[in-house]
Amino acid sequence: MESDSKLTVEPLPSSTWGNNARSFLPRSKWDKIRKAAYKKCNNRCRICYHGGKGKVDLHEVWEHDFETKTQKLVGMIVLCKACHECKHFGRAQLMGKRRRAKRHLMKINGWTGKEAESHIRSAFMRWANKDKEDWKVDMTLLDGFLK
Repeated sequence: MESDSKLTVEPLPSSTWGNNARSFLPRSKWDKIRKAAYKKCNNRCRICYHGGKGKVDLHEVWEHDFETKTQKLVGMIVLCKACHECKHFGRAQLMGKRRRAKRHLMKINGWTGKEAESHIRSAFMRWANKDKEDWKVDMTLLDGFLK
């Protein structure tokens, strides 16, 4: 079984921080969605396959349309806590967990420290370009869950 992708750092524009499916949906609906996703993946991370009950999170996948300045929710993926921490690398840094997140990024992708730093720098350069604008958030993917 192959993983869904390499592990990547994916900072979001600060104007969209706090806009997530968990806060958009009623708690009962969010719990139903995430528990179904966990079950489908047997409580295993879709990138590194680690996990177990209570050791995974549901991570949102976003696309960014630079023309309309819209951040659109396009999917969700089950991740272990360590892979999820890497996706939110900026938060990991703020929490004093940069070294741990970087080590995990290196391990999962088979990268050297230099390769990991290059990826992290590149991700934050892309973030800096996004962060110059005020973004709209499109969560129409969740419309079917609100019924």
